[in-house]
Amino acid sequence: MRKSIDLWGQTVYPPPKGLYAGQPGKGPAEYQCRDCHHFRRLTYSKTYFKCALTQPRWTGGAATDIQARAPACQHFSDTMGKVDPTRGLKCS
Repeated sequence: MRKSIDLWGQTVYPPPKGLYAGQPGKGPAEYQCRDCHHFRRLTYSKTYFKCALTQPRWTGGAATDIQARAPACQHFSDTMGKVDPTRGLKCS
């Protein structure tokens, strides 16, 4: 994932192409889309990555694919239940 520095010195990520349920980078900082419960791999002649929250809008084209390494969005749901998705903190 490309990152840039804005005028105020903060790291910003340009939005990746694809159909995401939320804005990548708004979720827990240490997680990526591939760590989310909603992440789906569709395997045909190739493997396509999709977000299950956007399933009604999936098409056969690349416009609805997501990047597995994209930063987690605000709809992140940890598959192991170790993260509070509202705060991005590890629960004990």
